[in-house]
Amino acid sequence: MDSLWIYPGGFFGFDARRFYEGDSAKAWKGVQSFSDNHIKNVIRAHPAKSTITFGADNSQQRQRLLVCGSSVNTLKVLRSDTDLTYRQLSVGGGLKAAFFVCGEFTGSWTSANGPYFGNKVLTRPASKLSGCDLLIDLAHSRVRRTIYRPPTHRHVHQLQMLRFAQRGAAFLAHHHGGETTMGRPTTDCSPHWIAYRGDNALDNVAAVVRIEPSDLP
Repeated sequence: MDSLWIYPGGFFGFDARRFYEGDSAKAWKGVQSFSDNHIKNVIRAHPAKSTITFGADNSQQRQRLLVCGSSVNTLKVLRSDTDLTYRQLSVGGGLKAAFFVCGEFTGSWTSANGPYFGNKVLTRPASKLSGCDLLIDLAHSRVRRTIYRPPTHRHVHQLQMLRFAQRGAAFLAHHHGGETTMGRPTTDCSPHWIAYRGDNALDNVAAVVRIEPSDLP
């Protein structure tokens, strides 16, 4: 069976705990080498006919993701430096996905998110990605208040994914930074995977969300 495995941005090359402790120098460990042998080992660790996407950063300035699998060519997306055409890939089961790194998809000009290529931002994601069934963002750290309250104009991650989810499905995967408030874990975020379909957000998605092309509007 075709399957898609989604891991957070910085899955290799980033330490979210050190980042929230203020040790930025050690947070961005970097992946010095990511050879074909590494990719083959990642593929072999998953079931047959799997497509895998994960973060593999060289540094804070060279954040990137890879998409690979036994039946797909390896796709490399460099944050803020990859146009839409080169972010899209068929992932099996008749589905096509578009991949983004850490907030690039939000349509925001902020330094935390920013344009996805040159001076381009993603407006109207449902129409700009009309050939895609899935929108996937691999975030490096927590995205505050993505689930527990109705979205407002400030919650750009959730709003943008809900816009796309009117025609397909959107997935956000992110780390929990290990931040605490008065010694207790901060709870205004979800530290795992969130799936958006239609008007609904499915928090704490466990293991597998199965989506067939016939399920999408």
